[in-house]
Amino acid sequence: HHPTCIYSPSLPKKYDSTNSKQMQRPSYDEDIEAKPLVNGALTSTSSNGKQLPEIISVSKMPATKQQTHRKFSLATIIITGIFCFVAGSFFVGFSVPASLLSKYSGQTEVKDFKREDLKILNNAAKTKSGVAKTTNNIVSTVYGAKEDGNRTKFLFLMGTEGSGHHLFDVMFKSSPVKKFLEKVGADYHSISKLLYYNGNPASGLFSSVISNDKHVNGSKISRKLVDSLREVDRKVRSSSIPPPSAGWFIPMNSIKGNKTGMMSYPNYGSATKALQYPDLDALYAACTEAGVVCKHVVLYRDAYEVVNSTMVHRNIYGNFRQGAKTLNSMLSVIAMELLKFPDQTAACWNFNDGTTVSAVARMLGWDPDGIVWKELWGNLYKPSTMSTKKQRDELVPDQEKVYFSALLSSFQEVADLCEKVLGDG
Repeated sequence: HHPTCIYSPSLPKKYDSTNSKQMQRPSYDEDIEAKPLVNGALTSTSSNGKQLPEIISVSKMPATKQQTHRKFSLATIIITGIFCFVAGSFFVGFSVPASLLSKYSGQTEVKDFKREDLKILNNAAKTKSGVAKTTNNIVSTVYGAKEDGNRTKFLFLMGTEGSGHHLFDVMFKSSPVKKFLEKVGADYHSISKLLYYNGNPASGLFSSVISNDKHVNGSKISRKLVDSLREVDRKVRSSSIPPPSAGWFIPMNSIKGNKTGMMSYPNYGSATKALQYPDLDALYAACTEAGVVCKHVVLYRDAYEVVNSTMVHRNIYGNFRQGAKTLNSMLSVIAMELLKFPDQTAACWNFNDGTTVSAVARMLGWDPDGIVWKELWGNLYKPSTMSTKKQRDELVPDQEKVYFSALLSSFQEVADLCEKVLGDG
């Protein structure tokens, strides 16, 4: 029981149900005969031979017009069909399965649409199944996925503790992105809490790993994260307030004040410190389910300065050997995630280089070439404090250098790998 959709060249060329912003409907080049056509309707057949409800039908009209209407691209059939289900969901409460949306999202020409996928659409209508919860979510996934520029983007800052996450937090607090998010009422903090929450580790996707709570449900936490991402996306896309300039992101970590820590590698201190680090596999799975763009920036810093920050200024580790070993293992995790998710690498930020921060500044809504950003950065950035050989020898005495050498080379390997991945992309 869903509305019959009629395809017509006179359909509006722009559509966006989430706000007043208009997006161009994809154009298609290849004209083919739509099949199968039964009495002017595109149909499908179930495994038991029973004909399923029609999805797209051509209204009765003179023969010459019918012939014209039936000669359109297969891509148009599919997108129009999904659009019909969006409209139908508003009335009867069913949703297009997210697995099907992700399969065809962003395609302007769909040349290999499978019959079994057509059945999925029909079954969604009949059973009211699916995981996308609102019409806005479906429309933003189908239409907004065409280009990353049309989708809400979320940013994760990767880096060992002591690399400079706190500087990022200061940059964000006065950024155009933060001001915009507060104006539209987007609860971006909810995302951070669902990733790592020191107040109740069992409730965070990353922090639940260290919880002894027998009732931890990772799938449930992930679903909450998906809902949170979608809600922030909805707030942003439905607002009439102009967003920052192109290329802006919403940070998911390195934001103080929520008992989430910086979500560095590792995060916080305890007997289980070596387990307290992010999991990009779980994070990006939730982002895909939510239909949003998630990417990461790799933050790295001179190894001596990291040691000075973590082992001298804050005395995080019991001794130098344990600190060097833990940080080295975290760099291995970062390197593996870089290899697994090369397309999600948005930038490589060398803390010791005052120029590579420009990409990060742009992600927070700043104009890197503007006077406002340059003045802010001039007040924030402090040059290296461990630049002389004497300072470095005092920091890492001879008896500890055997443990430090592996850490030193690992930092360089991650920096080189990030540049290579970014360059290949």
